[in-house]
Amino acid sequence: MRIRAGAAAGALALLCLLGLAGAAWAQALPPQGQANPYPYPYRPSGAGSPLPLPRAETPTAMSPDMVVPAAPDNYVIGRDDLLSIFVYQMPELTAQVRVNADGYVAVPYLQKELAASGHTAPEVRAELQWELVREGLARSPIARVIVAQVESRPIVVAGAVRYPEVIQAARPMRLLEVLSRAGGLGQNSGTTVLVSENTRDGVVTQSYDVTRLLQDPNPGDDPELIGGETVRVVPARLVYAVGALQRPGAFPVRPGDPVTVLKALALARGFSTATPANKGHSEIIHTRRDGQRVEIPVNLNKILKHQAPDRTLLAGDVLYVPESGTRKILTQALADAAQAGILIIGYRVPF
Repeated sequence: MRIRAGAAAGALALLCLLGLAGAAWAQALPPQGQANPYPYPYRPSGAGSPLPLPRAETPTAMSPDMVVPAAPDNYVIGRDDLLSIFVYQMPELTAQVRVNADGYVAVPYLQKELAASGHTAPEVRAELQWELVREGLARSPIARVIVAQVESRPIVVAGAVRYPEVIQAARPMRLLEVLSRAGGLGQNSGTTVLVSENTRDGVVTQSYDVTRLLQDPNPGDDPELIGGETVRVVPARLVYAVGALQRPGAFPVRPGDPVTVLKALALARGFSTATPANKGHSEIIHTRRDGQRVEIPVNLNKILKHQAPDRTLLAGDVLYVPESGTRKILTQALADAAQAGILIIGYRVPF
């Protein structure tokens, strides 16, 4: 009897709770004919909210996911670029810093400024992590550096110049000025300079004759660069001297400075002293545009005695001086050609 009485009392209490809940839910329903505009039960004016309002997540600090990179990781940072710096577990170091006129950035709490101009974002990150450890601010820091804004105007100078580098165009610059800032033309420079820039239609490349620019500096022929271009000086084409010489090699044909047979002999330091040269049966091996090789006999004895004209070697020509009294076998000829950085196949040498 006691068990039945207790069960009845429990059932009565449960019914009372359900009744109270139903009344509360009915109170929370919107008026008849009105849609509920809320994602939670409707709360009429003056009534307590049956469910708490959703709470918006407000970030307390900037995170890497909030920054859209303005340049890829291989981008070379320049002056005035804006960098976003993050150090995990160290929010006090999170900052956006701009590269100053000297090419450095100042990071909070770091005593030393970080070199940024001329480096990539991963390189700056590595330097930041190293400085954090060196100054005792962290043991194994994990940092991230993002280029948030590109304000610099880099001009990449490459190829046959003395000092290939990235020049920041703080103002429009002429091509000759850019080349002079790179130290001028290199020893192996040719006559062609290629200037490339990215456009909506892709990469557009224009060719300029450096000899014409130097001899007749007409502003119309000297293009103006504003940044974002790549300047490449094409190396000069080569002539080769191989065989019984002191120093067989490949020599550049520079603008306005032709290479003749006598000059090629001088560049090769003259004839070999170990093996006498067959001066009367030398050759110039010339390759035509169709790829066919032409052998032109040359008598060096007559040229040295001024009894024959000193021939001019064209780019790609090979001056071959055989050894005296022997026929040059193919394997040895290939070895001599390899010393000059070329491969000559299928020519015969008279004796």
